[in-house]
Amino acid sequence: MLNQIQIQKQLKLVDDVFHPLIIALERYESCLERKRTSKDSSLPQVAMHTEGDLSNYSPETMSNESFLHRQLRVECITLHNQTVFEEDSVAKISNRYFLEDLLEWYGGREDSIPYNEIDAFGYPIICAICQVVPTPGDIKTIIETYIKELPKIEPTHKDIENALSMYLKAEHKVHERYNNRNAQTNDYIVRHHKRGSLKDGYERLFLSFIYLFNDDVPAKTLCRVVKDFLPELFDECASINEDMVDILIKQKETKRGETGKESSLDNESSDGDTLNDNTPSHDNWLKKAHELYEILKKMFENN
Repeated sequence: MLNQIQIQKQLKLVDDVFHPLIIALERYESCLERKRTSKDSSLPQVAMHTEGDLSNYSPETMSNESFLHRQLRVECITLHNQTVFEEDSVAKISNRYFLEDLLEWYGGREDSIPYNEIDAFGYPIICAICQVVPTPGDIKTIIETYIKELPKIEPTHKDIENALSMYLKAEHKVHERYNNRNAQTNDYIVRHHKRGSLKDGYERLFLSFIYLFNDDVPAKTLCRVVKDFLPELFDECASINEDMVDILIKQKETKRGETGKESSLDNESSDGDTLNDNTPSHDNWLKKAHELYEILKKMFENN
């Protein structure tokens, strides 16, 4: 049985991976918002430019969608590696804390922002936090199946040299940080990334998973992990459940049949843009989904 300090040490190890993942999310979010609005994002940033953000990227890199996507992909796989625990009790504490933190981060994404890859990445992140799938390779498969598969890049000799140099610098910083932490036994504070309410984040991801993906697995997985690790939130949002997933998926398929279009990241144009922008099809579907969701929510609340 681990004591509180030992548990806090293990949570801090997860935090040291989860914080860079949120930094990568915010970088990618800023890039997509700049592309969508032609101006800097007004969304709050709670991880970028804070302690732990060791990068100093050029403006060109910060606008390189492929690079930022790859970086976020690596962070998701790394998180899965870090959330393996020997004791189930520690796993439950970690799952609850970081799932809540993630939902409160997503709670800061305004309704006016179209669903896009930032929301889609919520699915592999949840799978990594809660060990929904057994291996890091499964996280890679989820990203390639549900978001997109990037073309393979053959590294040059110079690329390998640069990567090795960056790895050695990072390794030095990590050792330095852990040595300092061992000297200060009370330095196990886990960071928080709250941008909005827990409920708003849960509803945002739920509806985005319905809209973005062509099957019910992501939305039902979200319902299950919230029920398991955040039961108070699950009870508060009783209308968000697996039955609701089936209803909304059916409504989406009806809408798809009317328009002849699919609402998914699988449908990309030649320049990599998705259908999930401010098009009437998105707005109309979103409005109907919200209306149906509110009607069914009242039904659940009254029962």
